[in-house]
Amino acid sequence: MDVLNYHIHMNKESRFIKLASITRSIHILAVVLLAVAVYFNALWNGFVYDDIDQVVRNNWIRDVSNIPAIFKTGAWGFKGYISNYYRPMMHLLYTLEYQVFGLAPWGFHLVNILFHAANCLLVFMVTERLLRESPELDRNVLFSVPFMTAVVFAVHPVHTEPVTWVAGVPDLTYVFFLLLSFYLYTVSRRKAGHRYKWAMPLSAASFFIAMFCKEPAVILPAILIVYDHVVEKHKDRPVAYLRRYIPYILALSVYFIVRFLALGGFSPDKPHWRLSAYQYFINIFPLFGGYIEKLALPLNLNAHYIFHPASSVLDASVLLPAAMTVGFLLVLFMLLNKRSLSSIGLILIMLPLLPALYIRGVGKNVFTERYLYLPVFGYGLLLSMLICGLVSRKPGFSKVLAAGFIGLTVLYSAGTINRNVIWRDEYTLWSDTVKKSPDGSIPHDAFGVTLYDKGLIDEAIVEYKKSVRLDSDNDKPHVDLSSAYIKKGMLNEALEECGIALAIKPDDELAHRNLGIIYAEMGQLDKAVEELQAAIVIDPYSAEAHNNLGNAYGRIGQIDQSIEQLREAIRINPEYIEAHFNLGVSYSIMGQTDQAVQQFETVLKLDPKDSAARENLEEASRRNK
Repeated sequence: MDVLNYHIHMNKESRFIKLASITRSIHILAVVLLAVAVYFNALWNGFVYDDIDQVVRNNWIRDVSNIPAIFKTGAWGFKGYISNYYRPMMHLLYTLEYQVFGLAPWGFHLVNILFHAANCLLVFMVTERLLRESPELDRNVLFSVPFMTAVVFAVHPVHTEPVTWVAGVPDLTYVFFLLLSFYLYTVSRRKAGHRYKWAMPLSAASFFIAMFCKEPAVILPAILIVYDHVVEKHKDRPVAYLRRYIPYILALSVYFIVRFLALGGFSPDKPHWRLSAYQYFINIFPLFGGYIEKLALPLNLNAHYIFHPASSVLDASVLLPAAMTVGFLLVLFMLLNKRSLSSIGLILIMLPLLPALYIRGVGKNVFTERYLYLPVFGYGLLLSMLICGLVSRKPGFSKVLAAGFIGLTVLYSAGTINRNVIWRDEYTLWSDTVKKSPDGSIPHDAFGVTLYDKGLIDEAIVEYKKSVRLDSDNDKPHVDLSSAYIKKGMLNEALEECGIALAIKPDDELAHRNLGIIYAEMGQLDKAVEELQAAIVIDPYSAEAHNNLGNAYGRIGQIDQSIEQLREAIRINPEYIEAHFNLGVSYSIMGQTDQAVQQFETVLKLDPKDSAARENLEEASRRNK
């Protein structure tokens, strides 16, 4: 009888294991499909915001020969800017995407979506590893903790910025390699002899790559220490801990050396905010409180939040978030002391946000949604553990809780899909942003640029003037206003705005370029050449500056120099229609009709409706005969 019972028990166990395996596979498939589904409509989006500079106008990504330069300078080195950011993997990925997709936006969006789906899978797998010896992982619960955590991560609306925005890819890639490193580390800690020793060096290598994707990846060793304390429950001496983390310490050391050499310092850029040490400290609390609020209530999402720094700890904007932060830290300390798994959820929220709370090191846009990409993992883990914990204590509420979770998933998914539409193009993005941030200089300026590109010059001028009123010390809206004045033939007004911009920032490339255009329109061609040459010194990769200088040389009869500059403009941007047309004209003047025909044909390939190019092609073809 005992033998019979044993076989019955084993058959049940075998069937259970098989069912669990099938359920796991269904969960994984559902998570990946859900991650792709909620962002599928983003495939029709274009390039917006920083995408224009980082992708469309980025000379580095057009030629693999630029890869050494990518690793030798900061993230904005392709424009000649000094930057605190060192993210060579971003440009490396853009280079690969450009080689495959050209400048088709859907290809770049597809890569972002695939990285997000891969991250959802890693969230599922890492959560499984965290819970493998924990009672929270109830194999009889259909909505398991790993599954629910990954679902929350897949559909949370706050992810729309890093996933839907092409330039958000550094957040996707650093989280991918960080989670991969974390997962491999948990595998290496298995107590099975030397069987999994290979996982440790791979984990360290993945961590090394993660840091080259984005700076917050440096938090991983701290996460590993907490994992060892909570899950592995180690009581090793500090020396033993140090020995275990040597590969990560070495990776960190090499990274900081390379970063220091590339940037010429750890933080070479000037801070955008000039606050006292006291103000820097107290403003941590409203920032942290704001991030927690967006995790729990991802409403009224915005591409550009306006930072209004508090001046006293007694400010209403500081007191409540400060109390909440202290409470958060006390709960974290208590849970760490108890070696509770919930402490890892809190750590995954707090640690990734620490770099974002260093106001001196971030840009003017202090509060941004993309900084919450990894913290959503911690939020999802805590939420899922809470639901499963309630189910285990109150089984009668399981259907209600399951329905609640499904409802939350539907709401999050709808919010994500709707938010993707806002990121569709520059107009939809900035028209939404100026409504939500009416006191923001940058959104009004960006919306003005969008209106200018649509040919709505008067409307653009209104937005530029709003931007100037909100921040008179920002050179960009002055330069953009000068561009609009040039378009309307208001050259004196344009000249004045360029002068203001250069007083604020003497090395403003666009201001010098606009001065070149203004002087050329005024017939002062020597001054025009001088200003355009200054623009090229500041930004040698400005195809527009080379094109304008080529035109100026042409007007003073220096055709050889004109051709040289126009060729350089085309080398930088092979699809620059105006430069091809101008080069065709220069070749025609020189009597080089074969080359002229080739340039006009290129223009018509890029824009078959260009009537001026067609007329010039016919004229050049007749001469060639």
